[in-house]
Amino acid sequence: MGGPEGARSVLSVIADSIMTVVSIVFSLTVTTLAQTSSHYGPRILRNFTADRGVQFTLGTFIATFIYCLMVLRTVRSVKNSFVPHVSVNIGMLLALASMAVLIYFIHHISQNIQAENLIVNVGEQFLESLPVLFPERIGRPSDNSRSEQLPDDSQWQAADIVLSADNGYVQVVDDEQ
Repeated sequence: MGGPEGARSVLSVIADSIMTVVSIVFSLTVTTLAQTSSHYGPRILRNFTADRGVQFTLGTFIATFIYCLMVLRTVRSVKNSFVPHVSVNIGMLLALASMAVLIYFIHHISQNIQAENLIVNVGEQFLESLPVLFPERIGRPSDNSRSEQLPDDSQWQAADIVLSADNGYVQVVDDEQ
């Protein structure tokens, strides 16, 4: 119900707060990821930028910021004052939604930098890239008539297949069994 000055104040505070949150949260996150990547490799930073949750969070913050700036432009106080009350209220709702997304983001990142999840992500990426790295035609003559050598079957005679019920990584090997 405030006038043009109140609407400007609300929208300015929302826009400033969102940009402050974005700069602090993402700089701290990148710092954390840089330290984590020194232990687990640079793939973590690539995973961070490709992660849909991170993209959604950044998109929400930037959309809220831009929305508030656009509505701020429409508020007039000279001669014919105009305050888009519905738009200001939507800006406030976007600010609340951004805070909820911030809570999601903090939880999401704290889960993603745990060692188990990092290893699962690396395994999933490996399985996705396997057909590219080792296409089905390996071991067969290629189009340029250069034959590729198959591994010797005798070296695999003593090998056993080990099946797993779940995805994960090997934690213990029972040498005696």
